[in-house]
This record gives sequence, C-alpha cells and structure tokens, in this order.
Amino acid sequence: MEAFIGIYQEKEQVDRYLDSIGMEPEAVVEVGPFVSQFQAVAWLEFMAAKIPGCNSASCGGETSGQHLWYGFTAAG
Repeated sequence: MEAFIGIYQEKEQVDRYLDSIGMEPEAVVEVGPFVSQFQAVAWLEFMAAKIPGCNSASCGGETSGQHLWYGFTAAG
C-alpha cells in the first residue's frame, strides 16, 4: 500500500495531484484548517516523520493570506 501526505489551499489541487500520479485512493483524510503555510508545513513534516516511506507533496499554488491551508493523507 502506498501512502501520500500533503498540504493544499484548495480541494481541487489535491484531486488534480492524485489524478496526475494515477492514484485512486481507498481513503483520503483531510485535516485543518491551518492559518498559515508555516503551520501546514510543520504538520506535513510531523506526519512524514511518523509515516516512514510516505510520499509528500505541497499542492499549494500561490501563497495567499486569503486562503487557509489544509492537510491530507491518502492511501491506496
């Protein structure tokens, strides 16, 4: 089983990312919101340390203070 974790600002970014790598996840868990990219990256690094061998991605586009950040885990 493959595990992916990532951060994003808009849900469509995650969908496009998972499609681009050909993954049809069995389960996707979303967390957040995080009020800053810094907090989202800290969560991503924490999860990467807890899930050995996972793939990580930042699906954020332009960093905008107007958009909150979220995290996701996907397994498939």
